[in-house]
Amino acid sequence: MMDEQNPEKKDQKPRPEENKKKENKTSEKPGKPSEKKIEKEPENKETPAESGGEGYSGEEFTLDLNNKYVQLIAGFILAGLLVAGYLYLPAMLEGGDLSPTTPGGPTEPLLGEKTVSEGDVVRINYVARTENNSLFDTSYEYLAKREGVYEPLREYGPLPIRPGSNQFLPGIESALIGMKENQTKKITLNPSQAYGQYNPQLIQTVPRVQTSPRVQNVSLSDFKAVIGREPVEGMVFQAPEDNPRYVGWPMTVLEILDESVVIRYDPGANASIDTVFGVAPVTANETDILIHVTPQRGNIATQMGPAKVLEYNESTVTLDFNHPLAGQTLKFEVKIESIEKT
Repeated sequence: MMDEQNPEKKDQKPRPEENKKKENKTSEKPGKPSEKKIEKEPENKETPAESGGEGYSGEEFTLDLNNKYVQLIAGFILAGLLVAGYLYLPAMLEGGDLSPTTPGGPTEPLLGEKTVSEGDVVRINYVARTENNSLFDTSYEYLAKREGVYEPLREYGPLPIRPGSNQFLPGIESALIGMKENQTKKITLNPSQAYGQYNPQLIQTVPRVQTSPRVQNVSLSDFKAVIGREPVEGMVFQAPEDNPRYVGWPMTVLEILDESVVIRYDPGANASIDTVFGVAPVTANETDILIHVTPQRGNIATQMGPAKVLEYNESTVTLDFNHPLAGQTLKFEVKIESIEKT
């Protein structure tokens, strides 16, 4: 009945344009953009090759959690997150610096890196300054020359240190533990960690005229070994120049005992001797050799250790046996050049 009421629909045929639209509609796949949509997309949008390669289909990506390769990759990512949390979470909670190479910050190295342990042979370059930033030591030759502390007889370059051996300041050796190659670290040592507090009791006053007994006993065996012959009373001799007993003036054998020889020093009018203060003139009386030292201000090496001449007058010399850096806070910057594991 409907055909009778609408006779036009019975004979109506689809237009060519409509057939074409139907064909295009049936040929399009879900999710694949039509040519018309591609023409309207912005020019800077990624092409299929850029976003997913030539084989990119535009279909929605679904992660298969049952795939063993996906599970393996996820395991590696999870392990990395756990390691990062172990290394940096304490610093984050304490508000510390998260950089392991930042001077003064955490020195915990990354996994697998070679780090300093006690007993290793470590080569370091360093710069050492006082609290007022005055350079007093460095392993860099150019810096020593630039700041006026260059020592011509010294060999500059990386210094070998074995942490725990106490060959360097203990505070520096202990700070090297845990550092890694090419890491730089700033270290501040208070006086107790460096050269100790200044001790006034280490200041001593000594006479400018040093005395030594003119008559002395030496063992018979030592006499023969040094002089090379048997002693004879009244014999005048000198020790060889390469012998510690050499003084530069003659000696006389006074008496020969069972196991020793009594000798007397006989310095002449112009006699002299080397001392820690330099060359000093020598005179003698009946019982003593008198050594007249001529001091100069500065550092000297004595039998009691290094000392500094603070002042002197006609009769005395005041010496300071404190280390030159005693009582001072010291600032070091060290760099690990190499680590040799033992």
